[in-house]
Amino acid sequence: MKIVDSSKVIKKSKKRIVIAIAFILIITIPIIAIAMNPIMRPASWTRATLLGLMPIGTSMYEVARIAYVSNWMEIIHIRPEQGVIVIQGWPSAGFDPYSENIVGEQSIRIHLGNYFVLFIGVAVEAFLAFDDDGYLIDIIMRKDVNSI
Repeated sequence: MKIVDSSKVIKKSKKRIVIAIAFILIITIPIIAIAMNPIMRPASWTRATLLGLMPIGTSMYEVARIAYVSNWMEIIHIRPEQGVIVIQGWPSAGFDPYSENIVGEQSIRIHLGNYFVLFIGVAVEAFLAFDDDGYLIDIIMRKDVNSI
């Protein structure tokens, strides 16, 4: 019959518990971080959230008011003279009234925030396009990577 040292059994079980807790933390911390910071989610999710706040057809004035009173949106610029320029599927922050790829007649650019993945910063912006009467027709998302 083999005699088992109870102190070794306790040490092994403590070690297993510590490993299990560390594993759970490694898995749950990123999930909690994503849940706490909605801009870390895919751009399509962020766009859907914005459309819930400002549905298609919302006036430019109302969109600006919603962005102004929120504590997480910062209006970068309002352009009543130009829509959103789209170059190869991505919105451009530039001004080019002669561009062939313009969505809408007017636009608002909103900075939604920044987050970091490891040491890489990501800026999230929404470009809102309006028709000539000033009503929302589209929201185009952009995530810029700012690496070192």
